[in-house]
Amino acid sequence: MPGLTNGFEKDRQRQRSDGYDGENDYSGTLTADQITALAGKTLTCKHSYSDQSWTAVDGSRHMRVCVLCGGAPEYEDHDVIVKGNGDATCTDEGYTGDEFCSVCGERLSEGSILPPKGHTTAIVGAKEATATEDSYTGDEVCTVCGETVKQGEVIPATGEPAADEPDDSGVCPYCSKTHAKLWVRILHLVLWFLLNVLRIVK
Repeated sequence: MPGLTNGFEKDRQRQRSDGYDGENDYSGTLTADQITALAGKTLTCKHSYSDQSWTAVDGSRHMRVCVLCGGAPEYEDHDVIVKGNGDATCTDEGYTGDEFCSVCGERLSEGSILPPKGHTTAIVGAKEATATEDSYTGDEVCTVCGETVKQGEVIPATGEPAADEPDDSGVCPYCSKTHAKLWVRILHLVLWFLLNVLRIVK
């Protein structure tokens, strides 16, 4: 009809519920009598917005328009959230995550891949050899994830006593004499000590 705005015509076509307030404002479909009464007048939309109607304008803002007349746009800045992020592990890649707007759902930026961190290792279970027992170099174990990166090696016993321990053959490590029993070796050391003390006293 002549005199009615495009916004009114859009609402009439959408078949919205009656929102006419008896004056010049409307928020829905008008009756035939109301249309006749308003012929030649300018209608004012009582703007109504939906939280589900935001659409991205650019990388920093989104907008929504009145659901009744399709005009009167509102603008807001994006509310940025990160999705799909994850930390890198010793062996697996990580991801910084993509940036999205929590309001309009627009993806604002793409994340990047984080390389694996690699293992941080320590030697576990190492053991020195004795005259009769094998030694072990120890396992190389990651202190972060617990994975055994490298198995250790067994080194056979040498069969020779260390410098500070008598062996089973009865050889005294201090004087290179052979003694049959351990208590004999101990006695020998005591006697050897006393003889040296006496020499000093004399």
